[in-house]
Amino acid sequence: MGLEDGAKVYLSSSTGVIDTVRIKDHNFKFKNPNISKNGLYILTAKGKKGRYDYPLFLKENSVLIINADSTFTGLKISGDKNSTEQNVFYLGKKMLDAKRLKLDSMITATNDPDKLLILKEQRTEVINQISNHDYNWVLQHRSSQFSVAIIRLYIANNPPTEREDTLGEKIYSFVLPSAKKNNDEAEILENGFSFSNSKYAKLREGSLLPEFLLIDTSGKMFSFQSTKNKILLIDFWASWCGPCRENNPELKDLYATYKDKGLEVISISMDTDKTKWKEAIKKDELSWTQLSDLKGQDAGVGGTYRIWAVPTYILVGPDRRIILKSIGGDVDMVSKKLDEIFGN
Repeated sequence: MGLEDGAKVYLSSSTGVIDTVRIKDHNFKFKNPNISKNGLYILTAKGKKGRYDYPLFLKENSVLIINADSTFTGLKISGDKNSTEQNVFYLGKKMLDAKRLKLDSMITATNDPDKLLILKEQRTEVINQISNHDYNWVLQHRSSQFSVAIIRLYIANNPPTEREDTLGEKIYSFVLPSAKKNNDEAEILENGFSFSNSKYAKLREGSLLPEFLLIDTSGKMFSFQSTKNKILLIDFWASWCGPCRENNPELKDLYATYKDKGLEVISISMDTDKTKWKEAIKKDELSWTQLSDLKGQDAGVGGTYRIWAVPTYILVGPDRRIILKSIGGDVDMVSKKLDEIFGN
């Protein structure tokens, strides 16, 4: 590779460095990197001109052979189909950027008005090609898992916001389902899209309630299989959530009104502190089933099912389908729906 012998090269995931090697005879090889998921990883090296980070889409059993100069730019990637796709993509970006730089130089050097006009038109065309390169690549490679990574890196809102990501979602919709399957980048994108589009919510109205296991306050495992054929209100909350605590008296009233008619309430906490969770249950005198994995909103059940706001209420019918979802905790909405169901 052209990098100095002895220099370190790092391979990192979103959780940190997963492997480190030193360059020897201008080469390096990660022997057994822990590629635990199909997604983006960062290759980092310190060349003669500083530190360089390079995003790579890796899959289990990926074979990537990388050639680069001492500046760690212009990498050539080969090894398998996944590698070849990335090489073609990055080479296309590099070639277009080189064209732009050449035209910039020619525009600066010329004093000929007619030639200047032609060069500026050519530059405008190249700028348009640069702007459309990533979109066009994805549309031409709809079955590629790497296309999903391109959307995340270069097209979608990054980081995601509550504002609708119109362009990111549109381009993502063209990618084939097979490219999204077992793809960590698809999960990350859909998490972001779910902020503003319920289509990407894991727990959405009309969908079946998934089966998941959680621990109750006594440490026993609870299965939602036991709630079949019942009207179930799931309350996602946390001890640190002011609105959640304020709504608890109203939830207690709803429970008292409908429990004998078949309503079951289960609270799932987004807490990470067991003591604070239990203290809040006791202080608010919550008598129904209380569950938590104590992993917060970003991991565990909270992360898996994209519970971005608490309180969130989910009403589930006897057929296990979600009847209603209230993000932000509209108790009146839940109350009206229960009135409809139980005929009050």
